[in-house]
Amino acid sequence: MRTALWESSAGALAALLNSGAPLEKCDLYTITLASGQVLRWTSRDGAVTGNGLTWQPGPGITRTRCKWSIGTEVDTLSITLYTDATRPVPIAGKPLLAFIAAGGLVGARVQLDRAFWTLGDTAPRGALLWFSGAVADIPLLTRREAQVNVKSDLQLLNIQVPREVYQAQCLRTVYDSECGLNRATFQAAGAATGPSVLGRTRFQSNLAQAAGYFDLGTITFTTGNNAGVSRTVKSHPGGLVTVLSPLPAAVVAGDAFTVVPGCDGLQATCSGKFNNLSRFKGYPYVPQPETVL
Repeated sequence: MRTALWESSAGALAALLNSGAPLEKCDLYTITLASGQVLRWTSRDGAVTGNGLTWQPGPGITRTRCKWSIGTEVDTLSITLYTDATRPVPIAGKPLLAFIAAGGLVGARVQLDRAFWTLGDTAPRGALLWFSGAVADIPLLTRREAQVNVKSDLQLLNIQVPREVYQAQCLRTVYDSECGLNRATFQAAGAATGPSVLGRTRFQSNLAQAAGYFDLGTITFTTGNNAGVSRTVKSHPGGLVTVLSPLPAAVVAGDAFTVVPGCDGLQATCSGKFNNLSRFKGYPYVPQPETVL
């Protein structure tokens, strides 16, 4: 037996569903972004009001069917969002698809409700909770549509326990809140002193730091044809910079950039390069596993 998520009056939804009267129904989507912003869209052509909230017509929305089963199977709801000039649906000042492409749905939660009413009603009699979960991935993103996969909260049961493992390398990510380092403090500015070679993956620069200092770090170009482009630094033997993947345009002498050093997670790096040993969370002294023959 399923209970109503909300009703216009006590028992109104159950009475309607048991009456055999012709039903009108629509989907209500409540999307809570990681920032806390809440989006409420409906599949209906007009706005739907209920429980003190209003769901507005958003982008074109289609979805896969939901299923209910006994057990602990993780269910996935696939939602496809369509947009065009008549339904731009801007979010945080960006068009919907551009917002999604920039990672706007990372960490978002989606709740799907099903609202019901009958002929003559001006508002739904009530709604049932149909599905809820977190955005898992976006397998399709084009100029006109985005497919968003939402997995039920049962996926949390797949988390490795314990979440942290014993290993020699640090479990933190450099510059995150647990690492505690200020990215701006370690950021350096530089410029290319020669053109890129080897498929736009290597160029000479004026960086004077020791060889390997910027290995695994991030370089971001501020001028030139690659302005705004970031790449991971594969190696830094002196002033010669090699990036992990090719740049979209050739580097020319004078192109300016900023770069921050990376971290390989080793204790010596944490202590020698960053002077941050107090926050090091690795276990370099755990004995290596041995096999007894």
